[in-house]
Amino acid sequence: MQHIDPPRRGNVEQLLLNAELRNELEPFYDEAIALVDTRLFSLERENEFFASMLAWERAPSLPIAEWFNPPLEPRNPRELNADELHQELWGLINQLYEKRIVFDHTSHLTDRELYVLIVRDVLPVWVKKLDNSPSDHYIHWDCAKIDSDPTTWLTYYASEEERQCWLRYNQGPLPASLPVPYPRVLPRDPDEAWNEKPQQSQDDKFWFKDDDDVSWDGGGAEWDGQESDWEGSSDWSDDLPE
Repeated sequence: MQHIDPPRRGNVEQLLLNAELRNELEPFYDEAIALVDTRLFSLERENEFFASMLAWERAPSLPIAEWFNPPLEPRNPRELNADELHQELWGLINQLYEKRIVFDHTSHLTDRELYVLIVRDVLPVWVKKLDNSPSDHYIHWDCAKIDSDPTTWLTYYASEEERQCWLRYNQGPLPASLPVPYPRVLPRDPDEAWNEKPQQSQDDKFWFKDDDDVSWDGGGAEWDGQESDWEGSSDWSDDLPE
């Protein structure tokens, strides 16, 4: 049986906590934990890491819509005029931000397209619900889908330096660089505010985050791959272009 490396010296309270966390983590021990060299951490930081791992293992997996009480039940966009849809959209964005979910690269989408994307592609996804996760843990949803097709990012969000860097490692041609058609400023991950840069819109200058390191585009570590039975948008999903 594999074991976590023995604890190091530290104050009594932290040592006792360390021993308790190691004992509780033992049933979940795997290579993901073994690959992390906790000897590089202080004892307090090591305990924070073990606590976050334990919280992850124990957290329930739920559709994001069911993270709320009552569950989110957004209205059908075909029943909303432009003003109503705008209000509904921002209501969803702010509610999701309260759960530390943020959206990257949205300014190429109309309000209606972004609303449909959230309801069709985000709310039904099963994700670990970490009620006591660190306050700096944010889930990012990349609305440009950079990993599957960088065209939108290259067209609207990449700097010229980033475009040329992409061209050096990929076959061209580059799409034309265009201003974002629907500039909007959404709630951000506070720890990433330093990484914002100005980008010219059609009408004025707005601030956008340089998101070439987005953490989630609808898959990956935060998503357990399950599909939801929730059907909030099945009859109008064609409102969002592929």
